[in-house]
Amino acid sequence: MILAVCLLGFAYASPNVIPAETRENIPGWLPHKTVNLGLDLRGGAHLLYEVDIPFVMKERADIIVQDARTELRKAKIGYSRIGVIPGGVRVVLRDAAQADDARKLLRRLDGNLIVDAPEETILTAVMTDDAKAELVTQAIGQSIEIVRRRVDELGTTEPSIARQGEDRILLQVPGADAEELKRIVGKTAKMSFNLVAQPGERGLSLPLVENPGQNITVERRALITGDMLENAAPTFSEGQAVVSFRLNGPGAR
Repeated sequence: MILAVCLLGFAYASPNVIPAETRENIPGWLPHKTVNLGLDLRGGAHLLYEVDIPFVMKERADIIVQDARTELRKAKIGYSRIGVIPGGVRVVLRDAAQADDARKLLRRLDGNLIVDAPEETILTAVMTDDAKAELVTQAIGQSIEIVRRRVDELGTTEPSIARQGEDRILLQVPGADAEELKRIVGKTAKMSFNLVAQPGERGLSLPLVENPGQNITVERRALITGDMLENAAPTFSEGQAVVSFRLNGPGAR
């Protein structure tokens, strides 16, 4: 029995010491898989990334300002100034008599906004702490998924990708080159929906995918950003492959 156990252990361990060409010729019923070595035995990349939370908050606040500006104009509520504050928007009204209407309008923009009136003609709308925490969690979750998909391009086995602390992502990839990994993971990816600019209006010039060599001008401010995307999935419509996606409340409006 001792001899059988030793022979079985040798059979399972032998693929780790024989050349790859020889392993390919081993019959399928015999052990042929090698042990995946971790960073301590094989070496590799150990990287720590920080998610830019202030930028995420600023981007969401920009969207709130954009929505507030549009809705105030529709409601014909005059304002002299509107701008971003940490986590929300600040509006300076022209007429204090319209403060109640403006307050109701800002509350309708997003159920996660706390509307306050520090002065008769000044209103602020700021995200709740729960909404901020959810936004951070969503941003980190999306970042982890992006990192995971990019690491998979390397064909490495058993990468470790996990959230660490409030705003960091720990990435450990055995056998990977740290510089190559940083190059792949460090690529910036951002999705946004931008309206086509009106004739004579300045904006961003972007290439048309379906017409190489031609450009189209779009507004600089994004109408919808990637953080408004709640879910996306491949599907079919009228026999064509399409992407179906769902937006959150602000994105849907």
